[in-house]
Amino acid sequence: MELVAENGKDAFRFALDDLLFVQAEENYVQVHYRGDKPGRVLLRSSLTRIARQLHSLHPRLFRCHRAFIVNTACIARVEGNAQGLKLRLRDTNAVVPVARRYVDEFHRLVRGL
Repeated sequence: MELVAENGKDAFRFALDDLLFVQAEENYVQVHYRGDKPGRVLLRSSLTRIARQLHSLHPRLFRCHRAFIVNTACIARVEGNAQGLKLRLRDTNAVVPVARRYVDEFHRLVRGL
């Protein structure tokens, strides 16, 4: 899989199984991944643009918050309630929030997996 920044030149290639989550930060996104050398890559792009690039991988990659896209295959535990969920991911200490507006869709998605 490859994500391409808005300039069309900068890109990041990764195996889908290694992607943990994508997080928006102002005019950039941080792509968090695991693998031989776990870490994160910064791309100048909007989360909406990245979500369009990852659209074909839905529901495995799910936009759970205005600032996060999560790889549902990496979820180890779900905490919280309808007021807001927190996703604990495998192989990392990362916690990804699920916004209230996405909670129902997330529950439907999890039942379908």
